[in-house]
Amino acid sequence: MIYFIIFRKLEVLTLGRGHIGDAFFLGLPDCSMLRELYIDDSTLGNSIQEISVVHERLRHLELTKCRVTRIQVR
Repeated sequence: MIYFIIFRKLEVLTLGRGHIGDAFFLGLPDCSMLRELYIDDSTLGNSIQEISVVHERLRHLELTKCRVTRIQVR
């Protein structure tokens, strides 16, 4: 996952309009500096009914107009 090598030092990330697969959420713990995540107008997951967001430092998560059945945050 080359994207997470680049994202490691990001503190705030905003994503929108598209499909965000499970691999993105599985790689979030590698972005250790991330504090805020905003996702807008997207489809989340790969046909699995639950998305897990596991991150130690994430303090603000905002999902707007997203298609997902259930989100588990730890």
